Amino acid sequence: MKKIKRYSLLLSIYLMPIFSFGQSIVFDPSYPFLKSNNLVQDKDFYFLTLMEQLPEVKSVISQNKSLHHRLLELKNDIKNTPYHCLDSITCYVTPFLWTKEETESVEHDLVQMFNVHNRALHILGKNMRASGYFIRYHSLNDIDLVKKAWEDAAKDMNYILKAYTTNEGLLYPSIDSTTFAVSGKHYRLLMKETLLMLDHNADSMDLFFQPGLQLSLFLLFVNYRDEAARFEPLDITNAKAYRRISYIDWRKYPYSVILLPGEGPVNNKPISPLGKYRCILGAEQYRKGEAPFIVVSGGFVHPFETPYCEAFEMKKYLVDKLGIPDSVVIMEPHARHTTTNIRNTNRIIYQQLIPADKQILCTSTPDQIDYICSKRFKDRCIRVMDYVPWRGMKQVDRFDLTFYPVKKSLQMDASDPLDP
Repeated sequence: MKKIKRYSLLLSIYLMPIFSFGQSIVFDPSYPFLKSNNLVQDKDFYFLTLMEQLPEVKSVISQNKSLHHRLLELKNDIKNTPYHCLDSITCYVTPFLWTKEETESVEHDLVQMFNVHNRALHILGKNMRASGYFIRYHSLNDIDLVKKAWEDAAKDMNYILKAYTTNEGLLYPSIDSTTFAVSGKHYRLLMKETLLMLDHNADSMDLFFQPGLQLSLFLLFVNYRDEAARFEPLDITNAKAYRRISYIDWRKYPYSVILLPGEGPVNNKPISPLGKYRCILGAEQYRKGEAPFIVVSGGFVHPFETPYCEAFEMKKYLVDKLGIPDSVVIMEPHARHTTTNIRNTNRIIYQQLIPADKQILCTSTPDQIDYICSKRFKDRCIRVMDYVPWRGMKQVDRFDLTFYPVKKSLQMDASDPLDP
């Protein structure tokens, strides 16, 4: 019996690399992201950017007869749709929506193709894992990882196409909506011109998903919804602070960073009174030596199409009014809710090699601290993000709470294309 157990153990060790191939977490903070010519695409649809930018992957996809046939059908729709849609604005995007059957059919084609072209699959999977953008799927093998990423991409393209032609199903209706009335003549004209622009670009499309992808990006473009790309790359926006990270003696500080969540401005002012209060509280904690950096988190949120970014205005207030050094303040300029204040700060922690085994100190006004510590907020995170973006959260006092970051936060989620 002992010999059998020993043999089984040796066999399992020998076979482990085979069954775990492509399943380990290999997030690489130094991973060089590939780029299209569109920063919004690269954040919302990095899986599709990889299929465009990895030569061997692009080659096998473009040569697949079934997927190429889909591309030709969609190109035909691009050419004909502008002249067939006279009444309903949704008519312009209907041919480009991915039905359940079409999504599953593409998935089947991808599986068959990559089962034959295993090297291309390995290249794609390696890039996906190293980016961290698909980290919640790390336990899947490469084929299932691709299937899941394609399902997400199809769903998220559909969200944009539907939301920005109906103004329905928006994540945050009061601040996410179209710039123009979807029932108005001007928007109908915009849609027709958008399809004509798509037709203008059609000859350069050689992958099956590009017509729907480009239409999705055009819809965000005509509605000025480029929030996901603003202040990118953050390596440049935060260059002074990021350069200090490797020189910090972390043993001197109880916390890694002081997180200050934003508050939307009011009365056309660049920063709200509560935003100022949070800056004052954060500056106090920094001067006490609690952490070497302050993270100001908040994007272009309230009111609708505000010209003010919460993080930018808070950093300006900290530096110009409170005397905090520029190299201390890290901007996180994309979060549009308290849920993503935490999630996006976690990303900076992991991507910039700030010690993740140290707690983050979150400092804010009492109402927000109470909200973050509530069951209601935890339930919202699970409902909207499908996970809780922290561990070990504790309320310290009326103005402060602490938590550890979680690596799941690296996952990109284009179900909110304005802050994926």
